[in-house]
Order: sequence, then C-alpha cells, then structure tokens
Amino acid sequence: MKITTKPARTSYPENTEAKTSLLIELKAPKMEVDKESPRIAIIATIDISGSMGQYRKLEYVKMSCKKLIEHLQPGDMFGLVTFDSTVEEVVTPVEVTFQQKAKIAASIDSLAHRGCTNLSGGLQLAAKLARNMDIPSDVIKRVILFTDGQANEGINDPAQLVHLSKEETKGGVTISYMGYGHDCNQDMLSTMAAQGGGSYSYIDNPDKCLDAFGAELGGLLSTYATNVVVKISPDKNNGVMSILNDFDVKDEDGTAVITVGSILSEEVKSIVAMVNMGAVKNPLPRAVSAFKVSISWESVNGKSGGVEEFPIKVTFCKEEDAQKEDDNNVLVQRELLEVANAMDVATAAAERGDFDFAVMEMCRIENESSSVEAKNLAGETQAMYCMDNYSTSTGDLSGIKSIMRSRTVGSSTKRVRRFAGNAGKSVSNASMDAMSKTFTTTGEL
Repeated sequence: MKITTKPARTSYPENTEAKTSLLIELKAPKMEVDKESPRIAIIATIDISGSMGQYRKLEYVKMSCKKLIEHLQPGDMFGLVTFDSTVEEVVTPVEVTFQQKAKIAASIDSLAHRGCTNLSGGLQLAAKLARNMDIPSDVIKRVILFTDGQANEGINDPAQLVHLSKEETKGGVTISYMGYGHDCNQDMLSTMAAQGGGSYSYIDNPDKCLDAFGAELGGLLSTYATNVVVKISPDKNNGVMSILNDFDVKDEDGTAVITVGSILSEEVKSIVAMVNMGAVKNPLPRAVSAFKVSISWESVNGKSGGVEEFPIKVTFCKEEDAQKEDDNNVLVQRELLEVANAMDVATAAAERGDFDFAVMEMCRIENESSSVEAKNLAGETQAMYCMDNYSTSTGDLSGIKSIMRSRTVGSSTKRVRRFAGNAGKSVSNASMDAMSKTFTTTGEL
C-alpha cells in the first residue's frame, strides 16, 4: 500500500502559532482478483414489504441475488434474511457449494411481497447471523440490506437507526445499504452505510439494481486490506484539533485514532486533519518533527498485515523565508471536505424549509474557498437550494421533487468523496466495473 503524508506547508514563521492542515493518503495497489480474492460471507437482507411488488422491484432483487450466488466460490458463505412487518431467517448461513446453490436459488425464488417495513429488525437479525458464524477471522463479513421505503415498524427514528448501524458492526461485521426509489430516506441510508463501514447505492430504476449488486460483489472481491487504523500523534506543544472526514475518531491522550475500515484494490482514501502548531522560539536550522503518523492494517487471505510510521517534519524560520501558500493538493482536499460539511448544514436547513439559510451557508463556504474545485461545488449546491426555494414559493412541487432527487444523489456522492477523498469521484476499480458488466448482461426478466 502506498502511503503519503504531507503538511499544508513545510515551513512556518518562528515565534508564531500556526493553525494548519495535514493530508494523509492511502492508495491500495491493483490486485489480481482471480488469484488474490478474499473469502467472503454475505447476509443478504431484503425488504419484502408490499411496495416491493411495484415496478417488479422484488423480481430484480431476486435476479441480482441469484446472480450473486453464481459468482460465490466454495469457501464463501451466504445467508438470507427478509423483513416486512416481521423478520425471517430464510437461509441459515451456509457454505456455497455447488449443491447448495440450487437450494439457495429456490429459497430466493419463493420470496413474495407483503406487510410493512421493519428495517431495524432485519438489520439486527442479519448482523447477528454474520457475527455468530464460525469462520476464520480473515473472512470478510458483509450484510447487504436492500429497501425501497422508510422504516415504519420497529425502530423508526433516523438517529437511532444510524446508531444501530454502528452498533451492529461489532465482531468484524460491515453493512452496505441499497436504497430504491424516491421514497427512501437517502441521507439516512448513506449515513448508516458510513457508520456500518460499507457502501451505499442509490437505485432509481430496476435496471440499476443489477449494476449495484455487481459493483458491491466486485468491491468485496477486491478488498485489499481491512481494519485500517490511522493514528496522528503530535509532538511537544502541537495538537490535533479535528478530522474533517466522516471516519470514527477517538482521542487517546492527545493522539487522534481514526478508524478507516477497509480499502479496496486501486482505491485512494484521504484523511485531512486540522492541527495546531505552537510557537517555536530559537528554532534549529533544520526540519523538526511536528507530528507522527502511524498506520496499521490487516491483509486478506491470511497474509500478515502491516504497520508503518511516518514523521511529519516542518521548518521554523524567519517570516520572510516561510512558505506563503498551502500545497495545492492539500488545499483542494481540505476545501472539498469543508464544502461537504457545509452541505450537511445546508441540507438540514433546507429539510426544515429554511432555504434562505441553506443558500447563505453555501454562499459563505464558497466565499471562504480559494480552490476552483471547492468554489464550483459550493456554487452548484447554492444554485440547487435557490431552485428549491423558487419551486416552493411558486407551488411547483414537480420541480422541487426533481431537485430533491438530485440532492439525494449528490448526498451519496458527497459521502463517498468524504470516505475516498478522491476529489468527488466515486469509488471504482477494475473488479467492480467487470462484475457490474457481468451482472447487467444477464438478459431480460
């Protein structure tokens, strides 16, 4: 894994306190998926509530699950949970042998839509099954939950569901979500995926269901490392103020411990830390250590993991000799994350109907940004909220519904960016693209 660490500037004025940023980038190498793929254990968790009968949604999910089964190898595990008003363990987790594939496919074919949506019950049972499997520790445990609506049975408060998603990751379980249609609470599901350590896919038509399942499987098969943890330890009178990403962060005696989770083949994950460097009097005429970055991870397929440490060094000098501008890559990554955080604030305001505040928030972050990338993103979002406000004031509900659909896609992209740190690009690699293509060439239902 290629690891780079970079301060926004490499030299600072002496006798002056500096608030600045650090960029840490992790880049996984390309894997030969056929030779290096990890073993995986999947618990498919499917919403079979009444609305899943519309537009043949359940039929497409069933087709995708069966396609997924075809691509699992001996040694992989599969289980199936369904939820409507009740929760049912349809397929107890079992190794996917040739003989088992036909039995599993028959169980999938038997699914029928009915009832309401007990999302929390389905999630809890699926995570319990994944957690209790007697399998080697290097097998990747993934719950994939598919829903087309909002929770109306069991736990239905969004904040509690987000918390539940995080709680259910104990025992090495990760959770992905696939949200179907405009009635989904897209922001909640994407946040649940972030807390569950998995991915989120927004599916606005049945055809994309196949593509989403294919990309999910391709991503699992191309997992390069799991349990990636980054630690940033300040030296002397320096300190870590905040981490701009959505990662889980803990403070351990001044050291920021960042749980990154898994990283896929060819994936880039960037972490931006806001830090404070205390004033240095009578500095040495050379670079000195300001922070120490430690990165640990576990490799798949039983291979040993790794731990690497990197000192971040800077020079303190006379003001006229100090670096005047931030490194451009550090600047862009930091400002994109700051815009993404402002988008969270603006979206919450817009959902309350306070579009004026939403526009003002995006105007503020646009004015404070200096990079073209951040200004463009903030400006586009600001325009979106202006259109929202216009649609509401004129009673043009079709307009605002269209805008809200755009926002949900943008919210998903935003969260992917905040995890991948890749300048707005969604996570993808050769394995995911190839598997998506395989799934979507299945043929007509």
